[in-house]
Amino acid sequence: MLIVAEKYRMAHVLAKVLKFEKFSWPFFYNEAGDVIAYSQGHLFQPKHLKDELYTWSDPKPFESLPTELFMLPTVDYTIRVRKRSLSTGYLRERVPMLMQEHYVIVNACDPDKEGERIFYDLFNSAQTSAVVLRLDLSKGITQSLIHAAYDNLFDARKTKAKHYSAQARLCGDLGYALLTSVMTFYGRKGCLHPLLAGYTDKQKSVVSVGRVLIPVLQLIDDQCCLVENVKLKQVHCPYVEGRTESGAKVTFYYDWQRLGLPASALSDPRLAQKYIQQKSLNDEFVIESVINEMHMVAAPDMYDTASMQADMKELSPTETLDVLQSLYEKGLITYPRTDETALPDDDMTSDKLSALFASMDNNLNSVSDRTSKSSRGFLEKHESLIENALPDNSNNQSNDISAAHTALSPTSAQANLSNLTDTEIAVYSKICERFTSALEGEKSVCITTVTGKFANDKNGMLGEQDAPFSFEKSTYTSNLEKSKSKYIALNEGDIILLDKINVRAEALDIPQYYAENEIPLVMLKVGDQVSDPVVAKLLHETKGLGSASTRDKIVASLLKRDYVEISIIDERRCIIITGKGKAILSTLPNQFKSPVTTAIWEHEFYKIETCNDLELAKQMRDGFIRKIYTQLETYIKFLNKRYGRNVQGVSSGNDTLPSKELIFKVKQLARLKQLELPVQVLNSNSLAEKWLLANASVMHSSMKEQLEQSGLSTCNNTLRDERRVDIRKQAIQGKNSNPPTQAQMLKAIKLSKQSGIRMPEKAKKTASECHVFIDECKKKLTPSDEQINTLKRLAAKHRYPVSKLIYKSRKQTMNLINKLRTK
Repeated sequence: MLIVAEKYRMAHVLAKVLKFEKFSWPFFYNEAGDVIAYSQGHLFQPKHLKDELYTWSDPKPFESLPTELFMLPTVDYTIRVRKRSLSTGYLRERVPMLMQEHYVIVNACDPDKEGERIFYDLFNSAQTSAVVLRLDLSKGITQSLIHAAYDNLFDARKTKAKHYSAQARLCGDLGYALLTSVMTFYGRKGCLHPLLAGYTDKQKSVVSVGRVLIPVLQLIDDQCCLVENVKLKQVHCPYVEGRTESGAKVTFYYDWQRLGLPASALSDPRLAQKYIQQKSLNDEFVIESVINEMHMVAAPDMYDTASMQADMKELSPTETLDVLQSLYEKGLITYPRTDETALPDDDMTSDKLSALFASMDNNLNSVSDRTSKSSRGFLEKHESLIENALPDNSNNQSNDISAAHTALSPTSAQANLSNLTDTEIAVYSKICERFTSALEGEKSVCITTVTGKFANDKNGMLGEQDAPFSFEKSTYTSNLEKSKSKYIALNEGDIILLDKINVRAEALDIPQYYAENEIPLVMLKVGDQVSDPVVAKLLHETKGLGSASTRDKIVASLLKRDYVEISIIDERRCIIITGKGKAILSTLPNQFKSPVTTAIWEHEFYKIETCNDLELAKQMRDGFIRKIYTQLETYIKFLNKRYGRNVQGVSSGNDTLPSKELIFKVKQLARLKQLELPVQVLNSNSLAEKWLLANASVMHSSMKEQLEQSGLSTCNNTLRDERRVDIRKQAIQGKNSNPPTQAQMLKAIKLSKQSGIRMPEKAKKTASECHVFIDECKKKLTPSDEQINTLKRLAAKHRYPVSKLIYKSRKQTMNLINKLRTK
């Protein structure tokens, strides 16, 4: 028997549990001769075999996309296994050979579409007719769960359709990659938009049209528009602080919303100031009403991956997913890539919950000194939850839950967590807390609203006849009488002894930029933003944009293309679209920007992966790919007709007419700077671009230096993007900041190693601190003025020739000084 895991780490876990105690590099064996082998992620990718036809320099052939695709090897790279190098090429050759040698093969790759694809890419390469069984590890990889899954191996044909679904997605995305080649050709020519042309960096010049990338960029743009169109961000209202007769402190706020006043009427603080100047601490403030209302608050859902990423505000989505993967590999949680917020009914029995709670209690107690919240709150609830556990406490959604997709939840593994990082403990604790809260079910909450007013107040701040102040307090309770506090004990007619009357700025509930950690959840919940109920339902059913495995990478892809910027505002890593991002959106039709397109894809994938007839699933895969390629061919023909003129295969040496946007920009700059505009500039795209660059406003050197310190490149291509520059200027001039760029971080890490100075955490978070650290390292690596003068004096004394390069290295300078001193 051969067991194939997705990576070495999982193979090692399986070998340890299943007693495959012999390791013969690079695989594991047991006494019976069975083998545990592994892949290293995806070792094959779809390609066409017509590289000479589909090139970046001629868009015409793309009007007929390839009809045959082949799964070909990915680029080889080396990994480390037990301190030895191992090539992915070796795994690609050796694992299929092992498959040919065994009659029974167990698929132990991750229980999702990508895991199926990884396994069957190798299996198809082996061209074997061996029996394939499935090992489902979705519920976790504790010793007991692995043994249970191993004892319940099932026919892998039940899940093989997921492989066809993954292939359909992959080939569809390849079609979008081919469209990207055409868009890039016209983008570089300046046909699409000025901000998409003129890049010398090949990667930056690529006009990427990702199936998920572009709809997410559109969501970010829509949110940026909402934020930037807000005119009023706060109102100014009076408030009073005082004491009840029993001595309890209370604070009442002017209830402008209850009065139905518009927020715009309270924007001027002088109105509130004028109002409180008419008041005195000796004025009588009387309780007008006390209202207690009981409400039911629904229990929170268990975590899915996106919600967990959104809650971990200090981590990027990728960092959170890495932590979840680590906890999964240590057997502490269920499979970490999931869009579900429910557990199967068979996981909710009293026996299973009892074992689960015992492990949670043990694990949290072992690190009680390292958790922000005491674990006692969990321990006290567990006994009653076991007694009252019912399937519908945790499963209020569809019964159609795949075994590979359950909510993020703790497992029954008992372990001392002292060897975990603080971040891993924080994530594990959150999962346990949410799991417990979800099982508790709905809660009763008493909302108490107390209103009061100045007894002699005839008119309010804006002349209104009634001027009430109020406060609210919520108390979770099952018994109203027991929940009464000092506030609730207030009665109508009670007098409040005033200590303070003042004005406060009250922030309005206004849109905010999306934070980096929120993007996966925005993608998952995109259906909430759609007004059409049919489309919204489809988006909810298909789990929004992307998948739990890929959503974390979307921001990195947008940053790589300069479509967005990250600006740290109020300690949130906010995602803001750049001018280049707006440019790419302006060039594309709605079908590429709408999340509906992706929802339709996901609906098709779901039909393929749930098809019980494998032959029919293959036909559905092929039909989907043909349909997508036909749509893409139609759009490519449109692009060639619009921008290609009558030239067949426009070469990179030919010029084109400038776009309307480019002509407008040229004329605008000419009017602004009162420049003469040559006629040929308006008839040549390349001349128009060169004219813009030659006549662009010169930025002051000090501002350029500040932009560079913020991590922004100040090359001409970057400075053309006025919106992007403005984002950085606002960060520099305000309290905001920017995270260090990848180039900054690599430079800082390199200098840190060379100088021996440890990189502080703050240098990893902001570009300005990273710049300061780089300067500190440079100072240590370069000689001081005193050392340079000493070397020059000794060199002159001994008539020793010194290269100018030596003066750039402190180490070399000091070595030569010591050498000359010994002469």
